[in-house]
Amino acid sequence: MAEYFGVDFDIAYDYMIEYTLYTNVTRGLKVILPGGDVLDGEVKSYGAPVNQGKDVAVLKVEGKHLPTLPLGDSDNVQNQDDIWVIGYPAAAESDYLSPDSSLVSSMNAGHVSATSKKTEQGSPVIQIDAAATHGNSGGPVINKRGEMIGLLTFRGGTVNRQEVQRFNFVVPVNTVKEFVKQAGADQGQGSIDTLFREGLTLYWGGYYKDALAKFEAVERLYPGHSEIKRFITDSQQKSGQSKILWSTYKTAFLIFDGVALLLIIGLLVFTFACKPKQQTKAASADGPPVASADLNGDGKVHLQDVLLALQQQQQQTDDSKKKESP
Repeated sequence: MAEYFGVDFDIAYDYMIEYTLYTNVTRGLKVILPGGDVLDGEVKSYGAPVNQGKDVAVLKVEGKHLPTLPLGDSDNVQNQDDIWVIGYPAAAESDYLSPDSSLVSSMNAGHVSATSKKTEQGSPVIQIDAAATHGNSGGPVINKRGEMIGLLTFRGGTVNRQEVQRFNFVVPVNTVKEFVKQAGADQGQGSIDTLFREGLTLYWGGYYKDALAKFEAVERLYPGHSEIKRFITDSQQKSGQSKILWSTYKTAFLIFDGVALLLIIGLLVFTFACKPKQQTKAASADGPPVASADLNGDGKVHLQDVLLALQQQQQQTDDSKKKESP
């Protein structure tokens, strides 16, 4: 469209910067979240216009426990990798839809088509074949690990002034990181992201009851989470067919083993405490003398001494029997 009307992006960009510096305009804005919350925002850093491949802006919003996307590494992107584009394309709007439907994002699947293309100024871009149109610009492109690998920025050229689908270009996330660093922003994730990912892992594994606990914790921290109500409802409906985590079994086993051990100890204490002491029977005076196993008198008993002592004792027993016989 810009090419059709003869817009020079470089001139427009320079004019915008000059106007901002001259008027000292505060780059403030409002950010509308999918849940309907409206937050104050501020532009912290931004890049060059679209035809330089750095059409990036980093915004700061005031909020707590807001969900985030982890930033991936665009250097690891390979041709034909699975990707998904998230955004609010104008083509997805209709007079037949409710007003709040405009806050629901669209997600289109596709693949990486090329990884080594560059702009005229030498900035790297990634080509993808996911369907996208006006309104998708600036939307994240994510990989199968849920990491953002770039921002959708511009499409390919028109043919006979007609927009051709599935030829779109992405600013790599490593370029985005330059402006994140420039803005002084932290790339880490918060507790709500950890809880949500743990819940998703449990949910996909079939542990719906355990996933439900994670999702409910997310909702308590941030009730406006756009996906959490759906997962809570679904987990509740599937709780009857939920698997049981090994940690649950392990806890039960530990409790059972602990109770069993206490019972055994109690039984042993009772047995030895209540058992009457038995008198040691004295050896009969006319009985055979017990041979000492310490034959050499060194205070130590060796195996050979024990064997010899047993032989002597047996011999003494036999001799006694011979004397008693008529």
